[in-house]
Amino acid sequence: MVDGKRVYDAWVALHQAAITLERAVDVRLRPWNLSGSQAAALGVLVRHGPQRMSDLARYLLQQTQTTTDLVDRLEQRGLVRRVRHATDRRVVLVEATEKARELLHEIGGIAWSVGLEAFGQLTVAELDQLADAARRVRNRAAELGGIPFAHLSYAEDRLRLDPAPLEAAAAD
Repeated sequence: MVDGKRVYDAWVALHQAAITLERAVDVRLRPWNLSGSQAAALGVLVRHGPQRMSDLARYLLQQTQTTTDLVDRLEQRGLVRRVRHATDRRVVLVEATEKARELLHEIGGIAWSVGLEAFGQLTVAELDQLADAARRVRNRAAELGGIPFAHLSYAEDRLRLDPAPLEAAAAD
């Protein structure tokens, strides 16, 4: 059994790393008046097409209301629009606009560069260990919090990217 101090130290370090990474991404995206969460939402919509608000929230591991607020802000900027589903008019989808596609092309791999720089100091073995440990903690925390594992695997599988274009864009 591990002692409480080690658990606390690991928890604080993991939490601070996640928050600090998010803030670093936000800083890099500030010239475009875009947050990391907004960029992630746009990326999902551009890669996977129009989404129901609830599905977009699942991608982002957010509550639907949080995602609705985020989409409202993106809509005000002309980056997304709400459209009716083609066959079920009761369903409203969120889709990226051409302006969003242009913006994502412009910012390229800027957000990704934070990850490359932060994680680039680790060895391949350390990266593999970190990813494995983080997934185990995440999965157990989800179990304790009543978060369906399907939401986690859905987000992880659907958001998994081919990093080659991002790495190339970050190198520019």
